[in-house]
Amino acid sequence: MTITLQNDIILLEVDPAFGARVTSLRDLRTGREWLVQGPAVGDVSDAASYRGAEARGWDECFPTVAPCTHPVRGRLRDHGDLWGRPWSARGEGWLGYDGDGYSFDRRLTLSGDRVLADYAVTNTAEVPLDWMWSQHCLLDARPGDRLALEGIGPLQRTDVPTRVARDGTVLKTYGPVEGPAAATLAGPEGSIRFEWHGDQIGHFGLWLDFGGWPEEDPVHQLALEPTTAPADHLIAAGDDTETLTPGATRRWRVAIRLAAGARNAP
Repeated sequence: MTITLQNDIILLEVDPAFGARVTSLRDLRTGREWLVQGPAVGDVSDAASYRGAEARGWDECFPTVAPCTHPVRGRLRDHGDLWGRPWSARGEGWLGYDGDGYSFDRRLTLSGDRVLADYAVTNTAEVPLDWMWSQHCLLDARPGDRLALEGIGPLQRTDVPTRVARDGTVLKTYGPVEGPAAATLAGPEGSIRFEWHGDQIGHFGLWLDFGGWPEEDPVHQLALEPTTAPADHLIAAGDDTETLTPGATRRWRVAIRLAAGARNAP
């Protein structure tokens, strides 16, 4: 059953049965749908492969993004444990997923022109929990939309385009965050702006695909990703791996602001 949040500015829809995926994030002033649309499909078993057909909406990547083998947790599936699997209601607007030795919880609320995404992960095991997280919000980027970053250190790649095109470009890169940070995609109808603080989330990931991936059926999308590690998977996170002691909880927040009108484009 879809959960709908709505005020005068924002319409947001969530599918708890499919990884609590946010399937719609729409600016009601302009009608612009910011998320990549498409059916909830894919193999959600431990053998999951996240390709173009699965790359829709807004998922949470935890405790890894790319698949890897952890010395304690073993094989971790593509894009983590959470996507595509049913979440449960926790009360007071929270939804959560109970995994092997942890619980992952998220609450979405609307405040004017902002979506507030609050997170909590708790180690329910008797041994330390290693993890990383990335907010995997796939945006329906349109040619001519522009990218602007604030409070984000130098990106690992220097060839990142600032304007959306349909030229086959595909890349993933990261940058450090120490203080307040924002990443914005803006176009003639307005903008979407991700805001967070480096004290809680120390990195930024940019996934940019202008028709270059996957080879068999290319898609067109862009993701502005607050993330705990500048890495594609948990093993590569190295010193940026998050570790929770038994019984401990880690909390953080991301705000997503929608602005209407061409004047908001950088």
